[in-house]
Amino acid sequence: MPRMYRNKSNRLRPGWRLHMMLLTAIIIMSCRVVNAQDKRIVDSLETVIGRLSLQKQQAKKPEASFKIDTSIVQLYGELIRLYSNVDNDKMLWYGRKALQLSQAIDYEKGIAIGYNTIGYYYIQSDSVETGKPYCRKALEIRKKIKDYPGICRSLTNLAFAEGYTDQGLAYHKESLQIALAHQLMDAAAAAYHNIGLHYEIAQQPVVAIDYYLKAKQINERPGGNQLYLSRNLMQIGNVYEALLKHQMAVEYYQQALQIARKNHDVKLGISIMMMQAGSYTGMKQYEQSISLYQDVIKQAQELHDESMVYQAYLNLGDAYYTIGKYADALKYDTMAYHHFEHKDAYMMSVAAANTGMVYHKLKAYQKGLSFAMKALAVVDSNNLDLLKWIHLNLADLYSGIGNHKVALDQYKLYKKYYDSLYNNENKEKILQLQMQSDFDKKESALKAKQEKKDLQQRNIRNSIAAGLVLLSFFFVVVYRQRNKVKREKERSDELLLNILPSEVAEELKTKGSAATKMIDKVTVLFTDIKDFTHLSEKLSPVALVEEINECFSAFDHIMQKHGVEKIKTIGDSYMAAGGIPTPNQTHPIDVVRAAFDIQQFMLDQKLRRQAEGKVFFEIRIGIHTGSVVAGIVGVKKFAYDIWGDTVNIASRMESSGEAGKVNISSSTYELVKDHFHCAYRGKIDAKGKGQIDMYFVENSK
Repeated sequence: MPRMYRNKSNRLRPGWRLHMMLLTAIIIMSCRVVNAQDKRIVDSLETVIGRLSLQKQQAKKPEASFKIDTSIVQLYGELIRLYSNVDNDKMLWYGRKALQLSQAIDYEKGIAIGYNTIGYYYIQSDSVETGKPYCRKALEIRKKIKDYPGICRSLTNLAFAEGYTDQGLAYHKESLQIALAHQLMDAAAAAYHNIGLHYEIAQQPVVAIDYYLKAKQINERPGGNQLYLSRNLMQIGNVYEALLKHQMAVEYYQQALQIARKNHDVKLGISIMMMQAGSYTGMKQYEQSISLYQDVIKQAQELHDESMVYQAYLNLGDAYYTIGKYADALKYDTMAYHHFEHKDAYMMSVAAANTGMVYHKLKAYQKGLSFAMKALAVVDSNNLDLLKWIHLNLADLYSGIGNHKVALDQYKLYKKYYDSLYNNENKEKILQLQMQSDFDKKESALKAKQEKKDLQQRNIRNSIAAGLVLLSFFFVVVYRQRNKVKREKERSDELLLNILPSEVAEELKTKGSAATKMIDKVTVLFTDIKDFTHLSEKLSPVALVEEINECFSAFDHIMQKHGVEKIKTIGDSYMAAGGIPTPNQTHPIDVVRAAFDIQQFMLDQKLRRQAEGKVFFEIRIGIHTGSVVAGIVGVKKFAYDIWGDTVNIASRMESSGEAGKVNISSSTYELVKDHFHCAYRGKIDAKGKGQIDMYFVENSK
């Protein structure tokens, strides 16, 4: 049975890695980083402030005095950044100095710096409710004076104050929108990274890695932030390790480690080494794993970082457990347990669970149960992955003492959590998000290797007798022909699946025809571009088609994500439906969520194109639920389509809506009202349909 901490520490959400997530997230709050331990910089700034203070005493005009004071406040801001995440008390002292001086001269930018620093200090000190009002005041001022970099920093502070909640995510996304709109690429990269952290904590690795890769792409550009890049790479490695792609995780960790060392970020380097060691354990390279853990312990001891030392002990215990050295595993696990007891509930629960596993191997079942129950008593109920392993451990221990009924109950709980966390869909999708540049490099290396191998094989074949050469040639021809036929079949199947649902395509291939079906409950979605005729006059035909293709391609991916079937496009209109060809119970919710994703995509595109001074599209979205007839039209150039009054009403929902909003009928509302907040619009006249109750979907519950 896999050990708890290895599966935690290197796969989903370990205590030490969660700590690094939070630390990384907070470090990524600012738009640049200075080496805060460089005392010479601090001394130089203090000297400049002293000189400016003397000049102020000699200044005769108020405007000269004001200019000096604002310069001093800006220097306080630099000192705040230097001490941020290094000496929070010093940072707070300078923040209060900046606030005091700025209030005296009514300098709004400086007042915002002071408020933001004080708020950040309290958030860092776990006095979140004390810190929030300061950050809100800073945000209000910065919005007023249009200090966009400052707005991003205040939004990020508030996001961390809210933690990994919907509100925290909303603050990060608002920061991202502002950063993109004003070309603040460092801030955009930070927001992408922080949003990725949010989704990784929420155990949505496919979404998380997409955001990490966007942050990585920005930071890899010339002049990009190398310090942040190391954290982007580290988190990408974490996601791959969570999906058991150990080799890919090691590659990203190694890149992150090289950059961290180059930037003299010792603590981050130690953390990455610990992650690498866990990956080596997963790859069964145990000697390398143990050696790396021992290096981590040595370096953490030199830094006097007790928590890191004992986290490494716990990981080292895991490595010894994996190779069957249970006495060594028990030694390090119990050391970690006694250290984290009454200090860190999460780490304590992991250490207790691991210790329980060791006692199971030693057949000391009662001792093992004692530790497993201690782990269960303190584990966070939202931490499904840790709960999963605790229940599996309990199942083994109860089985060991002969209580098979309780053992079976514990195993059922383990299976429930396991199925909810590890699914093949996530494992497959994650590989599709691999950066094309990485893929190209690997493919090039493999191609070169293959070409070299092919050359050697040709030389060998040339030395073989003519008869054997001819025979080999014959087999090669047959093999290639067979592969060619196979590829053509795969290509035709792929094309068929591109125009028909898989169930319909399979029926068509098997029977030569596909039956038309009446489906009672289907949710139909229509989108239409607002003022399309007017916009088309501003673009060339080629540019217009490219713009529409970009939008509809994104819509296709969104429909695939939510299990909604694309039906067709008609000019600038896009039509899709949920609950077909196979009926299901979630189609109204799936379609509304797809509509929200379309909204977000169009908003992101709008902000980007506004910043570039380009034409942008706005769309209306309409949704209705009812019965339809579905089937294939014609005998050539097959097209899967749906018919019925439901389609017409869905179209009216779109035309009766507003740009940027999701308009639904009462039939859809009744099916989704428990999942989404909706605003009743009243009875709206729909062309050819009379008065229809309509609702705008506002957000998710």
